[in-house]
Amino acid sequence: MVVTAVYSDNSREIVTDYTYTPAGELTTNDKIITITYQGKQATVAITVNARVVEPEKPTLSRIEITKMPTKTTYIEGEKFDPTGMVVTAVYSDGSKKVITNYSCFPTTNLTTSINKATITYTENGITKTETIDIVVNSASQNNNNNNNNNNSNNNNNNNNNNNSNNNNNNNNNNNNNNQEKPNTQVDDTTKDQDLAYTGLETYIAPAIIIVIIIGIIGFIKYRKYKDI
Repeated sequence: MVVTAVYSDNSREIVTDYTYTPAGELTTNDKIITITYQGKQATVAITVNARVVEPEKPTLSRIEITKMPTKTTYIEGEKFDPTGMVVTAVYSDGSKKVITNYSCFPTTNLTTSINKATITYTENGITKTETIDIVVNSASQNNNNNNNNNNSNNNNNNNNNNNSNNNNNNNNNNNNNNQEKPNTQVDDTTKDQDLAYTGLETYIAPAIIIVIIIGIIGFIKYRKYKDI
């Protein structure tokens, strides 16, 4: 803004030692600014808009491990592997989002004294961390476990072979017993060198008599027919 003083002889001079009101914070009720210099005043129209209050941006409250990594058991000398892990950021307004630009510690080779992994995430100057439990076995312990597993598998195989052999031996013994067992079925159709009674005689004798009678009657009728 440039303020010019105009004198009685119509001369002009740019002045800077003027004052103005209001000089404090403006409100929507303020419509003009009044400039004063040596008792003379001038006004400038202004417009004051209401202040727009921007909503407060949510801030990072914490992080959560919403899915554990695929691998949580290690052998000393290996490095932590976050594959499969899902990390979620939680904000002050309750909103959540899955994040991937987190950091994991330790980044060096694991030792048996380490039982946790630390996950760290920073956003807008706020840093949050979370930890997960891990297991780090010594190389010798891992070898012993492998040997124990192999011995267990060998024992199981030996037991299975023994059971198979026992079953085969039992089957062979049963077959030998069946072959050596004498046939004790008694033929009772003879008794004291004579035919024994079988029960069929009751039916055979009457049938023979009937056949003989029929044969006699037939022969008699044949003779009569021949004589005629």
